[in-house]
Amino acid sequence: MFEFIKKIFIASHVKCPDIETVGFSDGLLAFRSRRTLPFQTLTVSSKTSHGAVTADVEIQSYDAGQQIYRAVLKNKTAALRSLELQARGTERLPKAVRVSSSDLPNYFALTEDLSVDGVRLSTAKPLQVGTSFEMSIDLDDANTPLLHVTGEVRWTAAKADGTHHSGMVFVGLGPSEHRTLTHYIQTRIAAQRAVHG
Repeated sequence: MFEFIKKIFIASHVKCPDIETVGFSDGLLAFRSRRTLPFQTLTVSSKTSHGAVTADVEIQSYDAGQQIYRAVLKNKTAALRSLELQARGTERLPKAVRVSSSDLPNYFALTEDLSVDGVRLSTAKPLQVGTSFEMSIDLDDANTPLLHVTGEVRWTAAKADGTHHSGMVFVGLGPSEHRTLTHYIQTRIAAQRAVHG
């Protein structure tokens, strides 16, 4: 019983780490911290014009070169408001679909999420920031052909399991590809909302 009370006392007196927010994009909060942080869910504190605020995050990756953590925000809408941040870009669909390209490690990747603006890819090795390449996205729909697009790598970071993920923006997306992707994303998001309320 004493050990249990001791753990609660220690946990309640551990200060949440202070962070410096960099922004919110590709469905993830980007931030820096002077402390080394574990890849787990934790509460962080950030300074805003209204004083320090806290937010619950689930750390996904770390970019050692830029010294930037990327994390999923819990209670995203309220957290973005309290952190005085805006979600950039269009609505994102969390979905794993296959992407193939001769420029990808092992010639393929899986998406972590999709939008009509870009995609977050999970790969075995890091992608080179600033590079552009053509890729084919299999939207796992028998009525939808492979989507051929060009993407530019905006950031890349290492995940806890040794793999990497990268944020890519679509370059020169044609009207047909835009319509296909918009329809696919809107249909899947509507289906998710119908199931989960």
